[in-house]
Amino acid sequence: MPVETPLPRQRLLKFAEYLSACSPEAANYGRCVSEKAEKIGHNACAKEFEVLINCFKKQVKRAKHSQRVMKFYKYKFNIQPPYNVLLDGTFCQAALEEKVIVREQVENYLPDMVNLVTTKCVIKELGKFSFYIDVDVDVSTCIITQNFSLEKIGGPVAGALKIIQQFKVAYCPHTPLRTATECIAHLARRSRKPEKTKYLVATQDPGLREQLREIGGIPLLNFIRKAVYLEKPSEKSLAETIEEPEIQKAKELKEEILGKTDVVQKKKKRKGPNPPGMRLLRKQACLPPVALLVHRLSGPCTSMAFAQQSPDDPMFLVLGRTTGEVIFLPFSKSLQSTKFESEERIPITALAEGYLRDQKTKEIVTIQSNGLIQALDYPTEVDGPVKIFSQQIYANVDDCRLMDIDGDKFSELLVILTDRVVRSYRYHEDSDRLVPLNKWEMPALISGWCIGFNGHYHYLLISQCDQSQYVTIDFGPTKEVKVQNSIINDSGQRTQLMIAPRPQAADLAHCLAERVIIANLECETETELRDIKLDVCCAGALTLENGLSLVVTMDPKGLISVFGWTKGLLQTTEPLAKCTGLAHPVFLCVYPYPKDLAICVSVIDVHNKVAVYLIDLAHIISL
Repeated sequence: MPVETPLPRQRLLKFAEYLSACSPEAANYGRCVSEKAEKIGHNACAKEFEVLINCFKKQVKRAKHSQRVMKFYKYKFNIQPPYNVLLDGTFCQAALEEKVIVREQVENYLPDMVNLVTTKCVIKELGKFSFYIDVDVDVSTCIITQNFSLEKIGGPVAGALKIIQQFKVAYCPHTPLRTATECIAHLARRSRKPEKTKYLVATQDPGLREQLREIGGIPLLNFIRKAVYLEKPSEKSLAETIEEPEIQKAKELKEEILGKTDVVQKKKKRKGPNPPGMRLLRKQACLPPVALLVHRLSGPCTSMAFAQQSPDDPMFLVLGRTTGEVIFLPFSKSLQSTKFESEERIPITALAEGYLRDQKTKEIVTIQSNGLIQALDYPTEVDGPVKIFSQQIYANVDDCRLMDIDGDKFSELLVILTDRVVRSYRYHEDSDRLVPLNKWEMPALISGWCIGFNGHYHYLLISQCDQSQYVTIDFGPTKEVKVQNSIINDSGQRTQLMIAPRPQAADLAHCLAERVIIANLECETETELRDIKLDVCCAGALTLENGLSLVVTMDPKGLISVFGWTKGLLQTTEPLAKCTGLAHPVFLCVYPYPKDLAICVSVIDVHNKVAVYLIDLAHIISL
C-alpha cells in the first residue's frame, strides 16, 4: 500500500489562519466527538466533519481570490500595502443589517495591512446633521486649521453613522460638501495619478460600482451573504494593462526610418547545457591556510574589523582592546602598526567602517562600553589615526554596522545592544550630531544577527537564545517587524543562526549556535547548512560584487567551513572548502579580498593570538 506523506509543517501553519475562521463548525465537530467518545464508530460525526471541511475549503478559496486580485492591482496599478479602504454609508448599513464587524471582516479578508477611512461628504448623507467650523490660526506658521464637529444626529441610518464614525476621515477638497457618490468618484479618479493616495472602495451601491468600473484601476469591495467579497478587475482595468511592448514600438520606428530589411536566417547549431549560476570544480576541498598576517597581543581584544579607505589603499585589521586602545595592523610590510588611545580607558565593544558623516569619505567608528562613539580617520605613512568626531549614546553596545539600510543614499549607524534592543542613528549636518531614528526591542536575548538585501532595501534577521522564533526587521517603506517561527528548529531547545539568502553582514553575539539556517522570507522556506559537526562559536557572512554569497563558520577546534551560493539560490548545502585555523576562537571577521573569488578571514583566540587567512575559491568554483 502507498504510504501517505504528511503535509510539511510550513503548509500546516499557513492553513491555521483559515481554519480559525471556521470556529463554529470546529466547535460543533468537537462537541460531536466528545459526546460519542465512548462508543465512537465509523462515520459517527461525518456530517459535522464535512461541514467543517467545506468551510475550510471556502476560506482557502476566498483567501486565494483576494491575494490573486490584489497582486494584479499591485503590479499593474502600483497599489501597495497598507491598503486604504474607502467606506460609504451603504457598506456600513449592510454590515449593520448582516450583524458583522466591518473592521474584522475587511482586515481578515485582505492579504496585508488595512486602513479604513471615509470622507466628510459620506458622513453628511448618513443623517440630518450640520457642521460648525472652528478656525484656528497658528501665528508662527500661518497655518489655518478647520475643525468640523457634529451637532445633531438622526434619520433611519443612525446605526450606520455610528459605525462609520469609528474610522479616520480622509481628506476631500469639497466645499460645499457633495454627495457621497460624487465624492468617492472624485477621489477614485484622483487616485489614478501616480503621486496621489490609492484607494480600495467598499460600497453596496450598484450605480457607484458601475461608475468605478468605467474609471478602471479601483479595487471594489462589497458584502455578499455576511462576507466581504473583492470583485474581479473590470474590463476597463484589464484593457489598460494590455499595452504594446516598447520593443515593438522601437521596431516600428526603425522600419519607418530605415525601411524594411531582409533578415538572414542563421543556421541553428547544437547548443550546450544551460550553465548554473555556480559550478563546483571540487567538492568539499581542504585548503591549506595561507596566513596574510600573524600577531600576538599583549592583552585581551574586545572587537575586530577590517578597514580599507579605497581599493588602491592598504588594508588594515583594526582591533579594539579592553584598555580603550584601537590598534591598526597593516597587511603591507612597508607600513608599521599604529594605535589610537581613547581618553576613557574602558573596553571598545564595537568597530565599524563606512560613511558616517560624509558620503564621500570613509571613517572608522569605535564604540566603547559606556556608549562613547568616536570617529577616526585612516592612518598614513606619516601620521597615525586621529579622532575627528565623538558623541555619547546609549551604553552596552555589543556590535554595530555602518551602511545605507533603507536605500535613501544616506548611511545609518545600526547598533545592537546587550539588553535585547536594536537602534539606528543618522548623522545630522546642521547640529553635527547623530540623531536617533528607530528603536526595536526583542522578546528574548539576541544570540546572532544577519543583515540581508532583497534587491531594493535591507532587512535584519535577529536570532534568539534557545528560541524557535526569530525576528525580522524590514528597513524598507513598511518598517515592518515580524516574529517568525522557525520551520526547522521547531522545538525551541536549540540556538540557531539565521542567515539571509543575500547576506551583507552577520555575526554571533558571544553565543554558540547548533545550526545555521538560510531563511528565504520571500519563498517562506528554510535550508539548513550541512556538515556542521560541532557547535559554531564564530560566524560571518558577506556577498561579493560578482554575486557570490559566502558564509564562514568556525568551531572550537579551529575548523573553518566556507559555504557559498549565487543569486540567492543554494546550489549545495555542503561546505565549498574547509581549512584549519586557530583553535578556541573568540572573534571572526570576513572581508572581500581584491582578487576575485577570494576573501580574508581574521581570527582571534583566547590566548590573544591574531591571524588573517586568505581563502581563494578560484580553483574550487566557477561563475
